[in-house]
Amino acid sequence: MVFELRHISKSYGSRAILNSVSLQVDTGEVIGIFGRNGCGKTTLFQCIAGQISSSISIVVDGESVHPKNLLLNGILGYVPQQPFLPAHVKIRDLIPLYLKEEADQDLLYYDPILSGLMNNRPGELSIGERKITELLLVGNLRRPVLILDEPFTMLEPIQIERAKELILQWASHSAILISDHYYREVEAITDRNMVLEEGIGHWIRDQSDWNKFDYRID
Repeated sequence: MVFELRHISKSYGSRAILNSVSLQVDTGEVIGIFGRNGCGKTTLFQCIAGQISSSISIVVDGESVHPKNLLLNGILGYVPQQPFLPAHVKIRDLIPLYLKEEADQDLLYYDPILSGLMNNRPGELSIGERKITELLLVGNLRRPVLILDEPFTMLEPIQIERAKELILQWASHSAILISDHYYREVEAITDRNMVLEEGIGHWIRDQSDWNKFDYRID
């Protein structure tokens, strides 16, 4: 699948957060979105998901799609920064609400991290436990496009490694956009990378581009 974002623009008052940002991501590809706080990474993702209004054109396999229809039509899986799971429903009861096939449910019931949390509710979990739960639930939906906003935040090192493995697995059937302040962890699993600065998207070509934007990538 080919997922194209054309000329995304978003302003708040006189301040342009995004200025005609365009990119294309294909199935099997992981693209990293980088930039300083307030540069528009989360705004970009929210525009794609139709959560905020913007000037945007989205094309999926050559056909125009309204942002709000990406989630409604099962094209997009989105893990935002903020918690979104109901706080008082046990994890074991949430799984069948997300995953209808028994085989898919079993992947989570017997997951090495999630299996020990089945009787807990999201409101009882640590930030890291809740985040890995959200990742597993949304990632295993196998949506053609997957957006991950700060997926590594507050995860323990072993959880980060697990999350990276999962993301690479999901890339076999999804086109993935990811952003996180743990930028080295992101860069380790991406195929291409873009830095947002002053509303403009800059593609990273080599080490000199990383240096230009003050990223220390070995």
